[in-house]
Amino acid sequence: MIEFEVYIDEVFAFSQRSDGLIISTPTGSTAYSLSAGGPILTPSLDAITLVPMFPHTLSARPLVINGDSTIRLRFSQRCSDLEISCDSQIALPIQGW
Repeated sequence: MIEFEVYIDEVFAFSQRSDGLIISTPTGSTAYSLSAGGPILTPSLDAITLVPMFPHTLSARPLVINGDSTIRLRFSQRCSDLEISCDSQIALPIQGW
């Protein structure tokens, strides 16, 4: 369980307590995003979806943003085992936050 805030282009978007966050494009991670309640986007869209993983609230909803937006996550607590996973192929630890 992690608690984090999401900023889109340096503007606060939402805060969340969940098991993670799926960030996907129309042509990447769509099935994984869909299984978590995310939308299917047509491949021609320049968009990114943000889908909370197993959120601990009933009001959590997926968010679709412009494909060239900057996404910043701010974690509320230090946690030594946070990782970024890229299509479950590469897992990178988050350092220096």
